[in-house]
Amino acid sequence: MYVLTDGRPVWAVYRTLPAIEFIENTAIEFNKSQDSTTINNKYRSVNKDIFVVFGGCPDVQEIPEYYPNKGFVCPENGALFDTAGRPLNNVSKGQPMAIPKHYFKDKMTLVVYANQDG
Repeated sequence: MYVLTDGRPVWAVYRTLPAIEFIENTAIEFNKSQDSTTINNKYRSVNKDIFVVFGGCPDVQEIPEYYPNKGFVCPENGALFDTAGRPLNNVSKGQPMAIPKHYFKDKMTLVVYANQDG
């Protein structure tokens, strides 16, 4: 799914089993200071099955391409991110993809705040 908030695209992606296993078996150090305290640090999401992320590379704000079992690739600068938006190379200066403020109202309803600044 793809929507806009604050003029930025937001993706909600369903993680495949191989993607979840990669996250569980890979320790990646990155700056988590921008992550909300309401998300799980390992998955960078409320639950492990669905990942909600702003669709922009943190370095150039280019829209990366998404590959369900591998993650995100920025066509502009070659930055690689896993399916938790964690950087896999140093191109984005170690910055992860940004997570919007959001919550699941119920099993079928995702709420993403229209104004991310409050």
